[in-house]
Amino acid sequence: MVSLQFTGSSDADGFELTDNKKVLIKDIEASETALGYYYLFSLTSGSHSLYVQPYILDPDGNRLYGTYSKVQKVTVKIAWMTTKPVVTLTQTDENEVLVSWKEISDVDGYYVYEYDSKAKTYEQKAKVSGASNTAVKVDGLEYGKHSFTVQAYHVNSLSVEDLGTMSAAKAITTAVLWNQAPTLTVVQASDDTAYLTWTSKLQAESYNVYGLVGKKYERLGNVNGMSFMTNAEDFPMVLNKSYKFMVYPVKDGEEGKPSKAVSLKIVDAWKIVYDVKLEQLDKEAALLKWKSAAPVNVDYFLVYVKIGKKFVAQKVETPNVVDGYLTFTIDDQIAGFDPTAVQSAYVVSATLNAKGKQVLGTKSATVTLTLDADYSPYKLSADGKTLLEYSGIADSFTVPEGVTAIAAGAFEGNTSLATIDLNDVETIGEDAFKGCTSLETVTGTENVTKVESGAFEGCTYLDLSFVDDLPEDAEVEEGAFAGITESDDWKTKKYDDVIEQAWVDFGSVKLTWEETDRHITFHVYASDKEGYETLGTDVREYTVTREETTEVTITIVPVARDSQGQTVEGEGTQITVSLDKEKYTVNELEYQLKDGTVTVAKYYGSDASVTVDEKMPGTDYTVTAIGPQAFKGNTTLKSIDLPDTIELIDEEAFADCTALCEMK
Repeated sequence: MVSLQFTGSSDADGFELTDNKKVLIKDIEASETALGYYYLFSLTSGSHSLYVQPYILDPDGNRLYGTYSKVQKVTVKIAWMTTKPVVTLTQTDENEVLVSWKEISDVDGYYVYEYDSKAKTYEQKAKVSGASNTAVKVDGLEYGKHSFTVQAYHVNSLSVEDLGTMSAAKAITTAVLWNQAPTLTVVQASDDTAYLTWTSKLQAESYNVYGLVGKKYERLGNVNGMSFMTNAEDFPMVLNKSYKFMVYPVKDGEEGKPSKAVSLKIVDAWKIVYDVKLEQLDKEAALLKWKSAAPVNVDYFLVYVKIGKKFVAQKVETPNVVDGYLTFTIDDQIAGFDPTAVQSAYVVSATLNAKGKQVLGTKSATVTLTLDADYSPYKLSADGKTLLEYSGIADSFTVPEGVTAIAAGAFEGNTSLATIDLNDVETIGEDAFKGCTSLETVTGTENVTKVESGAFEGCTYLDLSFVDDLPEDAEVEEGAFAGITESDDWKTKKYDDVIEQAWVDFGSVKLTWEETDRHITFHVYASDKEGYETLGTDVREYTVTREETTEVTITIVPVARDSQGQTVEGEGTQITVSLDKEKYTVNELEYQLKDGTVTVAKYYGSDASVTVDEKMPGTDYTVTAIGPQAFKGNTTLKSIDLPDTIELIDEEAFADCTALCEMK
């Protein structure tokens, strides 16, 4: 902006401003002050020759001009014009470079030029509108050296582009990328496996992974991704030995440059923590995630969180599990937590030795994160009624009040979410929760009037009982729950091994069964010679109430919901159980019950190690004897653990057990 001050007669009808002999402003709307007239206006950059001329109007409205003022010269310099863009170049494809630069305020856009070394000129490659748009991709480049510059522009009041100062030329040499050496990282993942990760090289179709066997590297596998887990059978590893690995990029069957060889020494697996990540959970919370090579052998984890200038340990005995990761929340529950500071943390596994002394594992990598104070895990439409996108990592989420629709694909592919409260939602869009493989529970469905196709497709562990709570007039489109089971095998699956017989007084038949690949319940039926009885849903024990009953038939029918949420029964399994009140077989051990005492009569299995419990399974009867020839001739039995209640080991109980070497 330029300020203009001048004096003039109050008898004048107006004033004109002329720049370089061209009328710039025909009627100056100046403010009259004690010192004269004052006017603030804008000028383009460069040199200007300005003068003011008064005028009066004759009776016909024509202008009669007075003497013009002395010419005033002014040179306009604008800050943005002297600011050079700071340019960065990155090769993003085989023949493509990303040109980016720092934003300059008060401009309307930028020109991007490539320097032609032969013509010694700059060729315009792109024009970018908007001050905040600070990157553009330039493609069609040949391999070799390329130089680029950036120049800002601003459209002035005369609709003319003013150009800023051109940036310094920035050079980059483009090259074939796919064959460049990856950067390899190797960590221990268990007692005898390693987990390899590496950087991605553009255009590589796949990667060959090699391990050193003897003095020669052998290929362990070819993968399309950027990680690989070794197989103990193909590449056995043992404690306290070191192993080397390399990775080659591959394209069109040709291998590129290999990574540097990386060594890994196998230690006790419980010591290893790997794949550590720190992700924003909320505006003032972060989620620390890690994997343990042997979590069952870890007594607890020590999470070290940076508070001020020191790392402070947090003891975590039972970390939550989210999407295969062990997790710990870093928030204001930790004394001294500062959400505005850079969050930094690492993990160490710990165990207690025989003397109760703490033994620490290997320190993990340290991860950092700066929390975004404006973070939100979701985006809403302008009117706030539709949830457009969800990117959170929490295991539960409540849809904000007032949101009546979930947009198509809003939660698609989220593998952290386990529970969702729909709150005021009326419409669940197409593919809204598709592929949310951890989603188990949906609540707040009382307002839902429409569930579109694919809304819950592939939600393998979803409990579909919430469908029963939908309003009666709710529309559920075909395929809304498709893929919740990978196949219809559950309908014909036989559950032959799910029944145990156990006797207490008149006895009971105990039922167990495996979970399948979807949420399945069971309808259970029983019948004997005197009648047929429906036991109910998911019944796990059936008590025989008639003393004379010697045989009962149990029918177990798997039940699931189809893509419309309707209940469908499978074929079921029918098993006849003989109710011998003196014999009972479980876990391949046959027990005899007589006069309140229990004897192990026969073992039908082939396990190397067998444990006999103090009580006959499912009863309060004590096992007191091993019967004659109970284990005779078993050549696979190496160890047997007997309870202290055993009073008698009868004749030839363990005769010809040639492998037996331990009896506890």
